[in-house]
Amino acid sequence: MRKYPLPTKEEAEELRRLRKEAGMTIPQIAEALHTHPSNIGDFENSKRGIDPDLIERLRKRYKLIIQSNI
Repeated sequence: MRKYPLPTKEEAEELRRLRKEAGMTIPQIAEALHTHPSNIGDFENSKRGIDPDLIERLRKRYKLIIQSNI
């Protein structure tokens, strides 16, 4: 049984879109989160469960980066 639920298709697409808008690569965000790049790819493709709090933290981080780039 999964510890965390799979992200919805919409959540996964949003995480990918925001990461790209922030100008970050999968290896960059994985390094920032101290995780393996394949985990980020799996989150973005709804193949790995993700803590809902982590989804929210990623959204906030990406949005801050996007705002600082404006």
